[in-house]
Amino acid sequence: MKSIFIITILLAFSSCNSKKPDFKNFDFEKWNSDRKGCKNLRLTQKTALNALKQDIKGVSQNDIAEIFGRPDAQILDERNKKIYVYYLETGEQCLNERIQKPSQSETVALYFNAVGLVIEMTFQKGNP
Repeated sequence: MKSIFIITILLAFSSCNSKKPDFKNFDFEKWNSDRKGCKNLRLTQKTALNALKQDIKGVSQNDIAEIFGRPDAQILDERNKKIYVYYLETGEQCLNERIQKPSQSETVALYFNAVGLVIEMTFQKGNP
């Protein structure tokens, strides 16, 4: 009985390891030097980011913040789901620290489930 408990605990811990996609075609230096997309450098990374659309599913919220940096906007959705928004191009968000009117700049949104794993990535104009 004791060995079954130990095996169960080991399996539980091993299943908690988050997956990290292969980012070989992504330029993190460009991405991180363009906070809020105000230099339009992030827009040049859209194709590489779009190629990761399926691979990024299942990556943890903490890993995303570590990889892509702090999100430009964060939305709390229903049932404890979160959305991280990263601006890809210049717009209203570049004028002030506090956005007075919503920006219609192109963004990428990462949707997280209640346990903090990416379930979807979308591109759109403005916040989702």
